[in-house]
Amino acid sequence: MVLGTSKTVTNIALAVIPPGNVLASISEFRRSLFSTYGAPSARSFFDFPVLAWAEANPGGAILATLADSLEVSLEFSRIIFRDDGYYLAFSDAFRQSVSQMSLPDATEWSDESEPFAAGFGVYCASASEIAPEQRDDVLDKGARLVSAGGLRASTYLLAAVELVWSDGGGSSWATLGSARAGEKHRRVPRKS
Repeated sequence: MVLGTSKTVTNIALAVIPPGNVLASISEFRRSLFSTYGAPSARSFFDFPVLAWAEANPGGAILATLADSLEVSLEFSRIIFRDDGYYLAFSDAFRQSVSQMSLPDATEWSDESEPFAAGFGVYCASASEIAPEQRDDVLDKGARLVSAGGLRASTYLLAAVELVWSDGGGSSWATLGSARAGEKHRRVPRKS
């Protein structure tokens, strides 16, 4: 008997980690995709939206600088189909803010990588696992989720996350560093 092997790949993601309530809504949508359409990739493969893939851990100082430049709320506006995948897409305002973010040259960055492309939002499922005649249903279901609300956070974490995945379907991840980002709230001094 020959045992099968699978290729294991490690990537470093510049990712956004939303608060728990937003993660729960995203997880529920992905669970629905998995249970309704049988898309194995919709299971909890990687829960966080990826802004870019990095060759190495950018480090805490770079994360803090990048996070400080993101002063908008994290918001998801629609479901999109890109690069053979379904994504819960960032709002236009968030994408605009990210596009103005200056990634330092010290680290090699990319928006194209396995297992999915970066910069669109949360990867939800591979289109190849959903029958072509059901694709419009997925987009409609996603539109209902987005219209229900709950996919917005005024603050969030910008993080370097190591993603280890195999072509056999398994994955794990570890946060290497993070910094708080989002709308800046002025502190009001306490009265003495």
